[in-house]
Amino acid sequence: MANKLFRLLLLFLFVNSGNKAFSQNLSTLQGVVAERSTGEPVVGVSVYIAKLKKGAVTDIDGNYKIANIPSGIYDIDVSGISYTPLSVKSLKVAGSATEFNILMDVATNILDQIVVTSARRMNSEIAVINATKTADVVMSGISGLQISKSQDKNAAEVVKRIPGVSVMDDRYIMVRGLSGRYNNVWINNSSVPSTEADTRAFSFDMMPSSQIESIMIVKSPSAEIPADFSGGFVKIMTKSMPEVNDMLFSYGLNFNTVTHFRDQMINTSSSTDFLGFDNGERSLRGIVPKRMDNTNANLVSEITKSGFRNDWSVSTRKPIADQKINFMINRYKLLKNGDKAGIVAALNYSYGSQTYTDMQNARFGVYNTVADKPEYIYKYSDNQHSIDARVGGMLNMTYISGKNKLEFRNIFNQQGTNRYTLREGWQNISALYNQEKREYLYSSRSTYSGQVSGSHGFSVSDLDWIFGYSYANLSQPDRRMINREENLIYGDKYYGKMAIDQNEITRDFVNLDEHTFSGAMNYSMPLKTGRVFNSFIKAGILGEYKWRSYTNRQFFYRFNQNNLPEDFVYKDLSEVLNENNYGHDKLYVYEDTDNRNSYKGLNMLGAGYISYKFSGGGFNVIAGLRLEGSMMRLVNYTKIYEFDTKKNDYIQTQLFPSLNASYNIDERKTVRLAYGSSTNRQEFREVSPSVYYDFNLYSDVKGNPDLKNATIHNVDLRYEYYPSKEEYVTIALFYKYFKNPIEWTYLDAGGSYTYTFENAVSANNYGLEIDIRKNLSFVGLANFTLGFNTSIISSHINFDKSSIEADRPMQGQSPYLINASLFYDKKEAGISAGLLYNRIGKRIVGIGRVDTGSGASINNDVPDTYELPRDVIDLVLTKRLGKHVEIKASVKDLLSQSVVFVQYPKFADGNGTIHKRSQTSKSLNPGTDVLIGIQLTF
Repeated sequence: MANKLFRLLLLFLFVNSGNKAFSQNLSTLQGVVAERSTGEPVVGVSVYIAKLKKGAVTDIDGNYKIANIPSGIYDIDVSGISYTPLSVKSLKVAGSATEFNILMDVATNILDQIVVTSARRMNSEIAVINATKTADVVMSGISGLQISKSQDKNAAEVVKRIPGVSVMDDRYIMVRGLSGRYNNVWINNSSVPSTEADTRAFSFDMMPSSQIESIMIVKSPSAEIPADFSGGFVKIMTKSMPEVNDMLFSYGLNFNTVTHFRDQMINTSSSTDFLGFDNGERSLRGIVPKRMDNTNANLVSEITKSGFRNDWSVSTRKPIADQKINFMINRYKLLKNGDKAGIVAALNYSYGSQTYTDMQNARFGVYNTVADKPEYIYKYSDNQHSIDARVGGMLNMTYISGKNKLEFRNIFNQQGTNRYTLREGWQNISALYNQEKREYLYSSRSTYSGQVSGSHGFSVSDLDWIFGYSYANLSQPDRRMINREENLIYGDKYYGKMAIDQNEITRDFVNLDEHTFSGAMNYSMPLKTGRVFNSFIKAGILGEYKWRSYTNRQFFYRFNQNNLPEDFVYKDLSEVLNENNYGHDKLYVYEDTDNRNSYKGLNMLGAGYISYKFSGGGFNVIAGLRLEGSMMRLVNYTKIYEFDTKKNDYIQTQLFPSLNASYNIDERKTVRLAYGSSTNRQEFREVSPSVYYDFNLYSDVKGNPDLKNATIHNVDLRYEYYPSKEEYVTIALFYKYFKNPIEWTYLDAGGSYTYTFENAVSANNYGLEIDIRKNLSFVGLANFTLGFNTSIISSHINFDKSSIEADRPMQGQSPYLINASLFYDKKEAGISAGLLYNRIGKRIVGIGRVDTGSGASINNDVPDTYELPRDVIDLVLTKRLGKHVEIKASVKDLLSQSVVFVQYPKFADGNGTIHKRSQTSKSLNPGTDVLIGIQLTF
């Protein structure tokens, strides 16, 4: 027995010593990968040992670690997107650990990767700062990390943090005082269709912030990007190659001080409204033909009774809290050959309510100088109640092999809004009428954007390509409006009661579909490289095909009073809209669709460019020339009842030169100068004669077939100073000259307006932008970071003498914008807190009318309408609990100042003295939002 134990002991010592000896021959290669020019860590770099088929990818701090390497001498391959690959020969790995730090150089085609392929990871503040610093164009941006800190819900809330950007109607952006039509939006390097029926505008509120990796706005034209922009070329990038394998789940509750725990009136829903779309319950039934025969009595009766969903009921509830749910999964794998594959998938859902009570809406005529008081045309008080449901998904896949990268990106968002508005007040056009109006509106919007793209690095050149498809839909099935007026016939037994009149109950059905197919390719190569001077040439092509279909059908209710009770028109709506009253000889539907209000259109765009870049002696100069040819075809119906069509073609071919130059004073200071010409083309809706009634404007909106495209010349001068990799100061001046700028106007038919579009003669737009980010450690506040940006903007439009408008600033342009933030970050404690401030200057939101007749006087002018400044303060707090739990809380719009629209009429009294007055045309209080949420990471 003792002999056996002795043998086992010897065997154990032998095995243990062998393991120890073997382990002494294994080593670990580790270190940090940083960018040579800035010293900042680089994420996502592959460090690979081909001989062992082993490697690692750097984390967010640039660290890498390859364990269990037999001691020896190895060749190491280092590669990362946007950086020049390295090959380290004969690196000795020995001992328990070998420390090897690596410095990488930014690839010379950085413009391609920021502006065209955006391959660099832009999810950190340092990455965005470095991209701005190294780019060849004038641009600004915001990172995914900053978005997470601000706790903004969607892209509309995010983008207003960028210098020179403001937001209209909580979803459309203004860049440098220029409206959405002067800005171009791309998602993942592919154009997106418009989600609006009336004009070219991307609804930024459609995109949840959780899907966004970065938003970059290019402000100076360049040959590499489309010429159809002047304010900003907005590039939204969604999340792509993951840095870690994890899953994230977040859930949040939001409370609004004027909406929740209060009565809210709800329009009847469908069973799928909670998913953001109607299930067909609001659609026209199958018995309704393409065009209803109003003379067919049996058909009229059948359609009135069964052709629609005849549920006009409105219920009341008390909303408790908005809900928001996000789920994301990130997976990557380092393959045996050093290649890397990754996938990001996300789902998001939100369901919320919004109520505006006692919202004041008014329209004024010429100021009453005799009584010295406003002259109301309309004066209403609105109570508006909305339920909003949003569903979104994202699936992005990436494969990287050396200098080659393939991506497949998909993003889909669906939003449905069920809104009920009760409007009470009066109009005074030919006489004064007390009115009650109701609108039952369900509107859904869908957007999809998908791309397949690739970038390839060859021995001395680079190639990238992309094919994209985008889709947008706007559906308003069965928008119903009811208008009742008070009986003001004194002595009548129904005096003082609200009455229905003929054609004052309407039902509209609107649908918009837009498809966009696009493809682009870019090729760049060096012409000369050396220690002092380098030169590169780049060329590319782009093709785009866009197709749109817009349909509009309208029905009125009419009635035969002889076959209905005497007091029928004065009854409660539930008694008026009762199935017992339906029939061709009682209350019946009459189709009044004007086919001319529907249209189809296609747009084809082809572009090619060439650019030359010179670098040396601190100078970087890119000169480029872009050729764009476009053909827009609009197919209109020419008759009200028939389906005859007419084609109108709008063909344009233009050359767009550009020059972007910069001089690096030293490693921290840069001066930029840029010039470029650009254009602003007409859109389908803007040249279509179709008419759409806007309930909020209480007016029709109509296109102008004679509209011309605008030409813009842009000049930028900017100074940049980067004290550290996380700090900057930029000061920019810009100037823009417009020929034939496109603006809103209106036609006045005795107090009833029709809004349309017109070309002014010219316009000037110029301003100053200042952007600062500074750590406050120099005053003893090491964990605090101050952010501040402001824009001072001025513009002036010159109208033709025949126009009803006077020269004025551009619509939507604010004289100043202010954004400020103060963040406290203490990583070891897991705490991040912030105070954010936003203010926009007084801006024109509605255009007026100028007396241009003989004996013209300011006393006959109708002034422009301005949105007044308001101070918006947000408080945000994030606390990490361990490695897996994060608690978030915020208070948005803490001051809850009212949104106010004001006009400033002027008049001259009998002595010639000029007086100025103010009159409020709109006022509402949006309330304060309080959010609390939790995020789990696995």
